Order: sequence, then structure tokens, then C-alpha cells
Amino acid sequence: MTEKLKSLVLNDSVFYSFLFIIVAVSSFGLGKLSTVSTGQNIASTAAGIQIVPPLTVPDFPVENNPPVAPVATSQITSLPTSITPATAGPFVASKKGTKYHLATCGSAKSIKPENLISFATRAEAEAAGYTKASNCPGL
Repeated sequence: MTEKLKSLVLNDSVFYSFLFIIVAVSSFGLGKLSTVSTGQNIASTAAGIQIVPPLTVPDFPVENNPPVAPVATSQITSLPTSITPATAGPFVASKKGTKYHLATCGSAKSIKPENLISFATRAEAEAAGYTKASNCPGL
């Protein structure tokens, strides 16, 4: 029996498989032991680890909350993802270019802020000598 056990332990594939399983289980156990089990959050700072108490939501009585009217989907407007000079007017152009674009067009977002010109109307952009861009849908 001991000879059979020795030959099994000396077999490289069995030995490394067993070693891998032992290391994985040990790592998992040590990871679980290293966490804080008091329900607190851990925030990493430059000085080290800081334990922060959990955030709490104040309790508001339901009867004191005013009713909220449902919003129709026609009232929802899309908001710009970021505030840039390209959102100054509905039509924009580059000082160095000859085409005007919608401010939401992908080509308009590539215009450098220092070269950006904004127009309120198409007529205003065309009066300044710009023509509409063909690659901007909706123009």
C-alpha cells in the first residue's frame, strides 16, 4: 500500500494537480479571512487603508412625500453627454473649413474649440459662406 502511495505522490502530474488545488483553496480562504466582516466599507487612500462606515439612507415617511406626476415620453428631451463649445448653437462650422454641421454630428465633435463657430440658423451659416455637410444626417 505504501509503495502504491509513494508512486502516486512521485507522479508529476498528480503531484502538481494536488499542489494547484491546495494553493487555490488556501488563497481563497486567506482572501476571505482578510476582508472586514463588520459591514463596513474599505476605502484605499494614499496613507493606507481607511475604514469608512456604511452609508445610510434617511427614513422618510411615505405619507409626507408629495405625489409625483408621470412624465410623458414626449416631454423627455435628450441631454448632451458633455458641455462643449459645439453645443452653443444648433449649427457649427470650423473657421478653416467650408462646411457647416449640426452640433450633434460626429464631424462637428472633431472641430477644435479654438476653430469653432456657432450659428443659430442655416441661413446664418450660409450667409457666412458655408455650405451644408453631406456626411451629417439630418441636414
